[in-house]
Amino acid sequence: MREARVILCNEQGDSYGDICPQCIAMGFNWIGNQLQRLNDRVVQ
Repeated sequence: MREARVILCNEQGDSYGDICPQCIAMGFNWIGNQLQRLNDRVVQ
């Protein structure tokens, strides 16, 4: 069996890349918070 991958995509299905195993281990809430922080920096 192969390893699973988590791929970050937007609502249109455009891929932005993989989320690393260390980040996956931090959990869904942590990943969501990190993505929100990144989004906040991009929007400013």
